[in-house]
Amino acid sequence: MMHWMMMQATSSWESDRWVNGVHTACTASHVRRHGRARTLRLLSAHIRTLDNAIQQVRLHGPINNPHRTHSIDAGCSYTS
Repeated sequence: MMHWMMMQATSSWESDRWVNGVHTACTASHVRRHGRARTLRLLSAHIRTLDNAIQQVRLHGPINNPHRTHSIDAGCSYTS
């Protein structure tokens, strides 16, 4: 079951703190469930994917193809 919460912040600093807190909670949950080594492998794979995507944009410019079959997803999608 996924729970969504709306968070309002009075400044960009406060908003950044909220985002950091959510990311930290997601990471801690993943490490508890899957272990440190598996989490590090997952993060390393995501970093490589992002780095490759950045290199492709630098070489070829942005890709604006609506028929792309994949995208970069950096969201927290863990369910409880």
